[in-house]
Amino acid sequence: MKFCPECGYKLTGTPKFCPECGAKLQGESASPAGGTDWEAELADIGEKLDEQIGEYENKLALAKSYVLREKYAEAEKAYEELIEKNPQDMAGYIGLICTATRNYTKYEGGEIDKAIRIAQRVAGNARAEDFDEEYEKYAARRKKYFEDKEAAEAVRQKQEEERKKREREAAERAAAERKRQEELARLAQEAALKREREEAEKRRKEEEKQRRLEEAAREERERARKLAEKFDIRGGVLYKYKGYDGDVIVPDGVKEIADRAFCEPFTGPNRLRSVVLPAGVKRIGVAAFSECKLLVSVAIPDGVTEIADGAFGQCKKLERVHIPDSVTKLGEKVFYNCGNLTAVDMPSRLSEIGALTFCGCERLAGIRIPSGVKRIGQSAFSGCKNLTDVSLPEGLTEIGEWAFSGCENLRHVALPRRCQVGEYAFPDCCKVKKKLF
Repeated sequence: MKFCPECGYKLTGTPKFCPECGAKLQGESASPAGGTDWEAELADIGEKLDEQIGEYENKLALAKSYVLREKYAEAEKAYEELIEKNPQDMAGYIGLICTATRNYTKYEGGEIDKAIRIAQRVAGNARAEDFDEEYEKYAARRKKYFEDKEAAEAVRQKQEEERKKREREAAERAAAERKRQEELARLAQEAALKREREEAEKRRKEEEKQRRLEEAAREERERARKLAEKFDIRGGVLYKYKGYDGDVIVPDGVKEIADRAFCEPFTGPNRLRSVVLPAGVKRIGVAAFSECKLLVSVAIPDGVTEIADGAFGQCKKLERVHIPDSVTKLGEKVFYNCGNLTAVDMPSRLSEIGALTFCGCERLAGIRIPSGVKRIGQSAFSGCKNLTDVSLPEGLTEIGEWAFSGCENLRHVALPRRCQVGEYAFPDCCKVKKKLF
C-alpha cells in the first residue's frame, strides 16, 4: 500500500501525480531501513531529490495548507509561483484547479478554465481525463451555486421590489397624510382667520353700534339740552316755549300744549312763524299761541280733541288753518282778531262754535259749518267784513247774539226752520238779499 509523501493520500496503482494534492511522485514509496542495496541507493537518491526539491515541496505543502485553511488568495499566489518556477510540473496547475473548485464563488470558472487549458497544453490532451472528475464536481457545484445565486438574487430582487413598493406606498401614504394634514391645517387656518375676521367684524359692528348709541345718546342729551333751553316740558305737558326760532317743531312725547305756552306776553318776544305739533297732542290750552304776531301757519295733528279759548287769538298773520276731524270742541275766541286768516277747514265732528271764535277775521271770505254743529256762539263771526256766504247746517238750533255783526258783505244766509236766532245776530248785513227762516 502506497501513500502520497506530501499529503498522505492513499495511492492506487503507480500514478505520477497525487490525485489529492497534485504532488509529483518519483517512484514507489521508500522502504523501511535495512532493505536491499537498490533500496538503499533509492533512499540515497531520494535524499538527494529531497534536498533538490525541498524548497519546492515546502512551497507546495504551504500552498495546500492555504487551501485547507481556506486562504484562497494566498494559495493561488503560491501555486502561481510554483508554476512560474516549474511550468512543466502539473502540480501547480492541479493546485490551481483544486483552489478554484473550492473557491468557485469567487472565480466563477474563469481561472479554472484557464488552468485546465494550460494543463492540457503542458500534459497533452491525453492527460485531460485526469481532471474530468474534479472538473465535473466543480462544474456541478458551480452550476448549483449560480442557480442558487440566481434564485437568491431573484428572491432578493423581488424582496427589494416589494420593499421599494412598500416604501413607495408608505411614502405615498405619508405624502397623502402630510397633504391631508396640510389641507386640514390650511382649512383650520382659514377657519381661524374667518373666525378672526368675523369676530373683528362683530367687534367692529359692536363698536360701531356702541359708537352710534353713544352718539345717539350725546345727540339725545344735546337735543334734550337744547329742548330744555327752548321748551319747558314736564310730564308730557309743554308749559313754556323759551326759544327764538322762527320755525318750531314741538318734540315728540308732548301730549298737551299748556295755557299761554307760546303766548308772547307770557314768554316774551319771539320770532315764531310756523309750528308743527307732534301726533300725540290731545289738547291746545287757553291762549296757547295768543298774540304770536309773526305766526303764519300751524300744523295741528289728528288726535287733538280740544282747542281751548283764545288758542290763536291776535295771531294777525295767520293765513290758513286745518282743524282735524278729531276736534270736537272749539273754545271761545280761538281765532279772535286773526285779521289775515282767509280759510279754515272745520272738523266734521264739531258740535259747537264758541263765542267770538272768528271775531275780527276780516279776510275770511267763506266758511262751511259742519253738519253736526248745533250752536253758534255770541259774536262768533263778528267783524268778518269779507264774509260773503255762510252755509248753515239743517241741524243748527241756535245762533247767538251779534253772531254775524259787522259782516258787511254777507249776501246769502240759509237758516234752518227751527233755528233760534239771537238778538242782532245779523246787524249791518245790508247786502243780504234773502233770508230764509
